[in-house]
Amino acid sequence: MSVSLGWLFALSGTVVYSGEFIASMGAVATGYIPQQWHIYLLGVASVVVASALNTVWIRILPALTKFMVFFVNIVAIFIFITLLAKTHPKASAKSVFVDVVNETGWSSDGLVFLIALLPGVSLISLFDGAAHLAEELPRPDKQVPQVMILTNILNAISVIVMLIVLLFCLTHPETLLEPIAGLPIIQLCWDAWPSVGFVTTVALCYSIVQILACMSILFASSRLFWSFAKTGAFPFSRWMSQVDRRFKVPANAVNVTAVLASLITLLVLGSSTVLNALFGSAVILMAIAYSTPIILLLLKGRSVLPESRSFSLGRLGPVVNVMALCWIALISVFLSFPIYKPVTADTMNWAAPFALGCLALVLVNWFFCKKSYSLLHGLYVEGLHGAVLAGLESGK
Repeated sequence: MSVSLGWLFALSGTVVYSGEFIASMGAVATGYIPQQWHIYLLGVASVVVASALNTVWIRILPALTKFMVFFVNIVAIFIFITLLAKTHPKASAKSVFVDVVNETGWSSDGLVFLIALLPGVSLISLFDGAAHLAEELPRPDKQVPQVMILTNILNAISVIVMLIVLLFCLTHPETLLEPIAGLPIIQLCWDAWPSVGFVTTVALCYSIVQILACMSILFASSRLFWSFAKTGAFPFSRWMSQVDRRFKVPANAVNVTAVLASLITLLVLGSSTVLNALFGSAVILMAIAYSTPIILLLLKGRSVLPESRSFSLGRLGPVVNVMALCWIALISVFLSFPIYKPVTADTMNWAAPFALGCLALVLVNWFFCKKSYSLLHGLYVEGLHGAVLAGLESGK
């Protein structure tokens, strides 16, 4: 269940970002200052659109997903080329790769580096997304590992390129302390080229990307809630596990996930640190979920894995497993540190309390639903189990 909550928090954080970028268009064009409740309503509007795209408009989802792949890359190229062309003078290589400005209150630059891993970890995360769509893929045994590995390699490469470009175009870092609409990327684009048309276009592009991200994350997270509901692990599991006969999607699970994300997003009306808390707790919960099967695999031995699997790490498997656990432990600890000292209510890192509260909720839910819980022994996924069943039928 922790992985479900991790995805839910990731969705909630994306909803907030969507509202902020939509509001930033007005801030750039007219100078209006968006209030937190404006951002909340715009975020809810985004999740409503995402919910419709996952239910009544589900038929256009494949085409929209293909469009998103091209759109995101075109937008990135447009922004990067424009920033590189318009930023003058650019930051020096020394300021980008060597100089360190530490105003956090922590004395160790190395510690600050580890604490600041959250944006990078958030960008390269949600590795299990493809696994939740296994029942809807023709060859999940082959396609799921490909998607999980290749997409994150591409993400890592693009993040490095993006970071270097933005750092070279960051010539007025002091303006990022109070950026336009609270979004540093919008302020950076304005500093590079103070054109209302250009910056409004950038805000529009980011708004579209965030709405489409809400759509994608809602798709995957709702399938998680649906899968758990089929085991009886949630209250009202029978109702939540129903599939809409007309649209052939778990509409109840989609709508429940959207409503929960909208309720969690209410936190944006409070402390300004809500995004760090949401994304930080999402990373911690996902880390707990990822580490559990790795620990069990090391304890049981890799012999429990099928010999004829499509993807195998071979002898490197145990080494990779141990390295993964070390990385998970590292980020779980340091992403719980407060970013600034001295620590106040506004600078407190609420990720760990959020995560602990969610784990307590998981335990309460378990005691509430354990009598109705049952494993899905009859689950069959063609392409994943097809070869095994074919062998049994032929007597092999």
